[in-house]
Amino acid sequence: MSAAPFVATCSYPVRTVADLDFFVDGEEAFAAIADAIASAQRYVYMTCAYSSLNFRMRPPNTDQLADLCARVSGRGVQV
Repeated sequence: MSAAPFVATCSYPVRTVADLDFFVDGEEAFAAIADAIASAQRYVYMTCAYSSLNFRMRPPNTDQLADLCARVSGRGVQV
């Protein structure tokens, strides 16, 4: 794995991960994100340009992003 040119000058070290999935907008993506969060065993990391904690991940299901994260955190998963 070769690093992008800017990496040598950034303040964070390059990290190699065994499994990384990218999800981008849409009903199928949000359902997959909800499934990934729900099945997390150790960590949940989210990076997003915009999100609302009361966003419903699978309409008309009442599962909101904040509720899902709280439930997973309650199992000891770091969110």
